[in-house]
Amino acid sequence: MFNKNSIFFTLGLSLIFTIVLLVISFITINEIDKANHFNNLKKKYSTISQIVNQEYARFGFTNDLKRMINDMDLILVEKDRNIQYILKNEHLELLIRRRSENILLHIFKSEEDNFLHFQTPFEEFIIVDENAMFTDYDRLTISIFLVLLLGILLIAYSVYNKLSPLNELKAKIDSIGKKDMNLNFLQKEAKDEVSLLAKALLEKSQNLNQLKTSRDVFIRNIMHELKTPITKGRFITALPQTDENNNKLQKVFHQLESLISEFAVIEEVIAKKEMIERKEIFFDDVIENALDILMIDDENMISSNQNNIKVNVNFKLFSIVVKNLIDNALKYSSDKKVHIKIKQNQISFSNRGEKLEYDLEKYYEPFFSNNNNKKESFGLGLYIIKSILDVHNFQLSYKYEDNQNIFTLSL
Repeated sequence: MFNKNSIFFTLGLSLIFTIVLLVISFITINEIDKANHFNNLKKKYSTISQIVNQEYARFGFTNDLKRMINDMDLILVEKDRNIQYILKNEHLELLIRRRSENILLHIFKSEEDNFLHFQTPFEEFIIVDENAMFTDYDRLTISIFLVLLLGILLIAYSVYNKLSPLNELKAKIDSIGKKDMNLNFLQKEAKDEVSLLAKALLEKSQNLNQLKTSRDVFIRNIMHELKTPITKGRFITALPQTDENNNKLQKVFHQLESLISEFAVIEEVIAKKEMIERKEIFFDDVIENALDILMIDDENMISSNQNNIKVNVNFKLFSIVVKNLIDNALKYSSDKKVHIKIKQNQISFSNRGEKLEYDLEKYYEPFFSNNNNKKESFGLGLYIIKSILDVHNFQLSYKYEDNQNIFTLSL
């Protein structure tokens, strides 16, 4: 079923109307020109017949008459054999039949020439006109028609190609939210306005799709990360109200507040709504902030080579990266310890434990877990780490060495 409001339907209808109008116009023009051409020939042959009739009526078929015919660029055919040969031509078409006194005139048209056949009571002869140009004129008309028709078709094809991204655009916009959405059909360089518009709209739709994904991740992250402090808080409230327990409860509220701030920052990073602000800070300050978020009191759980370097990062975001790397290292270590090794352009986090079963990229998926291992999944930790490192243009690598999992940040 055709959509009558579609641009392509209008384009096709306009093309058909233009071609029909072109055909009608050329048929009309051709008929008018043929009629004019025929009228001009009638006048020409009328003049010739009058001259021949007058001269023949006065003096008969004389040499002067023959010379007059030759002077008009016409050819005289007198011999009966040649006359009969011409009249037997199957392609002859009678144009005019006229009688004047004792002379009968027939004017014939063939594919190449026109013939004036004069018949008198005593003799007959044919005058040949080789300059009629009926056939040449028809070919010229057809050639012009074909050139214009080809031009119209080429223009329509070009316009269709320019507008074709609109169909793809509609299909891609309809697929917003689907994983297979891509811009492959616009991989070629977009130069015209329609392609540029289609590309811009699709890029915006991808941003919306990414924003929707970030919202989903944000909600899941809230549910996942808030479980621990809420559980601790409920446990503490069941204990006697002492100064120590009150301090622990305050730390729980502090962690909840930090998590909420962290979620807001994470959402902005994943949605890529704004450029992050970076500045030079000491890495020790990042570690300290990360440990505060994790509420780790046992300093023996974390060891370091005591090197302190400056890093050009966003303090809040990079603290989240370090916090998640430490959290995962402690969670999956066999001795509940993590060692941080600091170099000039690299920071590594190592823990004793089993080697990762899959490539690191697999663990970037939100809430990825090993089906053969009943331990808690990696949650959103590595997914968040990857998102933040991407906006910093940092890299995270993994290796297993001496029974240790080693995650290395390359700054």
